[in-house]
Amino acid sequence: MEIEYNVEQIWQDCLRIIKDNVDPAPFDMLFKSKTVVPLEYKNNTLLLHVPSMFWYDIINEHYINLMQETLRRVTHNENSSFYFRVTVDSINNGSTDIEPTNNNTPKVAGIANQTAAISPFDLVVPQNFDSQLNPTYSFSSFVEGKSNKLARQVGITIAEQSMATAFNPFFIFGSPTVGKTHLAQAVGNATKKHFPQKRILYISASQFRTQFTQAAVEQRVNEFINFYQSLDMLIIDDIQMIKDSEKTQLVFFNIFDHLLKMGKRLIITSDTAPDKLNGMDERLLSRFQWGMRAEIEKPDFTLRKAILMHQVHIDGLEIPEEVVEYIAENVNDNVRNLKGTFLSFFTKSVIMGEPLTIELAKQFIGKDDLIKPTKIITIDQICNIVGNYYSVSKDLMVSTTRRREIVQARQVVIYLSRLHTKSSLKTIGKFLGNRDHATVKYSYSQVENLMCTDKTLKKDIEILSKQITE
Repeated sequence: MEIEYNVEQIWQDCLRIIKDNVDPAPFDMLFKSKTVVPLEYKNNTLLLHVPSMFWYDIINEHYINLMQETLRRVTHNENSSFYFRVTVDSINNGSTDIEPTNNNTPKVAGIANQTAAISPFDLVVPQNFDSQLNPTYSFSSFVEGKSNKLARQVGITIAEQSMATAFNPFFIFGSPTVGKTHLAQAVGNATKKHFPQKRILYISASQFRTQFTQAAVEQRVNEFINFYQSLDMLIIDDIQMIKDSEKTQLVFFNIFDHLLKMGKRLIITSDTAPDKLNGMDERLLSRFQWGMRAEIEKPDFTLRKAILMHQVHIDGLEIPEEVVEYIAENVNDNVRNLKGTFLSFFTKSVIMGEPLTIELAKQFIGKDDLIKPTKIITIDQICNIVGNYYSVSKDLMVSTTRRREIVQARQVVIYLSRLHTKSSLKTIGKFLGNRDHATVKYSYSQVENLMCTDKTLKKDIEILSKQITE
């Protein structure tokens, strides 16, 4: 016979223990204020509701171990655990259930891991088709302002009239972290809501390139192409990641051209306008400009404040407006940094029990390493960083020597220069000893292809990229 539990009583018993182990300020903010609400205890699991991912992240990072031990003690059951129902769309009361983790990477029930791209070769049952869309990216959470109004309004039109030929392809461009991915996925999510039978896929260009490389190795390119040509909407993010990769561009052109001719929808994001995408096939560049191009610019103060006020509303936060304005005024480089700084500041206040004041904001922003102007990266800087990493001098890298370790360092400089600067292949070649365009292009492709199989090289690139951007 299953024992019946009073969920409120269990939670109150837990709170008495938690209160003795947590500072008063965060306890009052999280638990006493009913930010966390118990819903049910069933199958050894206590389901709690929290009003946003912000609160879930704080609990999961700082308090989940204490809560787990407390629950097991209160229920006298070593198998007892928590699950969270998190509101992800406060306007439409949308929520998702999340299992807590110790490494702060939640497993979301019913949502695929966003870092793992769907395999084109899996047999897909239509009703189970995974679009790889993040449900938190919606039009309601994409705050409109002068810098993004055109792009947002076009996106809404596309979602409501998905198969219309106007605005196809929709090419969204702008500097990093201004909201391109958010808007592109919002279009996908809204289209899915209006047209649930449509096959919609979101994928990054780098994932697309990796998949194609795998398909080529396995001699399954036709299957790869057939899968992508079967889509009703393809959303491809950061298209600049396939520039200078001729074979990937060729197969993408075939897919792109087929989808356009069949009246299917294409949404593309890029960090630069199509006419400035050096290294991209001319036919692709021409087609990118057939439909609608919309730039998302960096947000002005009015939009930055509106974004933060929206965050305050959806996360159920209480913070003085003058503090919001101070942060909006002083964190002005991009949306991601704005939100990250704001939530980090609020989290510090909760955890440390310090009042939310202008003085605290000044102190926090003054010490926050993230609040810096956008870094200008040069080929010379990359050459120095790579040289130090591989213990190779700049003189050797620009020389004619063909020693293996020198060639590798030189090729890595070429790859990273293409990745982190807007320099052309000709400019990079000139810097590295007046090497011709074809040689530089081959070096870039060599590193790109090797990274698919050489884990050491891939790790080197990740480490060097971090050093370059820090």
